[in-house]
Amino acid sequence: MMNEQYWRDYYATPHTLEPSPFARWAGEQLRGKKILDLGCGNGRDTNYLRCENDVIGVDLFAPAGEWFRRQSIESFLATDPDADVAYCRFLFQAIDGYLQSAIINWAWRKQVALYIEARSSFDRPKIINHDRRLINGKALLHELLFKGFYVTYYREGRGMAPFGGEDPCIVRIVAQPNAQTLMAAPEGAEK
Repeated sequence: MMNEQYWRDYYATPHTLEPSPFARWAGEQLRGKKILDLGCGNGRDTNYLRCENDVIGVDLFAPAGEWFRRQSIESFLATDPDADVAYCRFLFQAIDGYLQSAIINWAWRKQVALYIEARSSFDRPKIINHDRRLINGKALLHELLFKGFYVTYYREGRGMAPFGGEDPCIVRIVAQPNAQTLMAAPEGAEK
């Protein structure tokens, strides 16, 4: 994980436990699914999604509790967990390309859907207090399609993840491993 000390310091202080807009958006589509919240942080989305799902949150800084695993994503995926969905909110921007590809490869091998939200390479934050990898949405889309995923939703822009006084440009993607495992496309889905 990039910036391990930054995140250690960040989660040492209380942060909102309100679910993210992405969790609210995805939650409608994920009822009854087995979800891995990879890079769950303080567990805000894990707790929201577990109301109607079987969810495990994974992060080096995850809270204590039965729904959380405080470990690296690499070591967790090495246990070869089963899931229907890998939920990756603001994860890809915090990891390197090698781990991103490892997650995509694991999801393909296990036939797990990917729900991804990340800061876009079109984002220009006013303050950057730690390293982050801005994600080229089209390149990620092509990586998923090349792997064989069926993309049921793709959107890149603003207005999806406002927080405080910030409205970052993000990329949001839902990718299914194959046509046989397709879930219902989100309302208003843009392909």
